[in-house]
Amino acid sequence: MAEVTVLNTIGELYNAINEKKAQGYSESEMSVITKNKLHLNDLHDSEISLIATSGSFSDRTSKLLTGEDGERAVLTRYNFNPDEIANYKQQILDKKYY
Repeated sequence: MAEVTVLNTIGELYNAINEKKAQGYSESEMSVITKNKLHLNDLHDSEISLIATSGSFSDRTSKLLTGEDGERAVLTRYNFNPDEIANYKQQILDKKYY
């Protein structure tokens, strides 16, 4: 099961990344899930997986037509139970960082 840390600010995000690195995690083992794309060049140049649940313009258009839930689709990859998915989805919609 994935370990989740919910954060409120970009500063907290960077602190959490540094803490995970200090604990021995590699960048390739980390993911950041947000509602919208992060515009942080240093993270884009890293091996950290950055996932925006809103996706690209074409993704948003497709979701509108199909009714697909981007947050649920992303969170399902991590084998969370339905209650965890609902909780994390709401926090993503509230602009939190994972």
